Amino acid sequence: EEEKFLVIRRREGIHTGKWAFPGGVVEVGESDEKALIREIKEETGLELKKIIKKISEYSYPRLDNTPTEGVCFLIEVNNSDVKVDNDEISDFKWVTIEEFEELEHIENLEEEIFNAFYKKE
Repeated sequence: EEEKFLVIRRREGIHTGKWAFPGGVVEVGESDEKALIREIKEETGLELKKIIKKISEYSYPRLDNTPTEGVCFLIEVNNSDVKVDNDEISDFKWVTIEEFEELEHIENLEEEIFNAFYKKE
């Protein structure tokens, strides 16, 4: 089968209505990996099977110009039975790279997709 990955459409905030990857904020005292496990579960109901690799680190300003730092991981989940958090997410799709390119998405996600699927470590 074609490789597909999960994208979500943000309901509100800086990226309202745009397609993105699941994720969120690291809480005080929490590692990136623990936050990843928690956020994936909270937003999608999926359970992390394994972290395949870290694919990027980035920063961007929020609406109030507060700088935000982020990390993106390529992961594998135990199943594909998504149950989204309807307060944060308005829709989700499992897509191919080609299908993703047709969606209105957050800027620069193409780089993360390239790093995930094409860049050798």
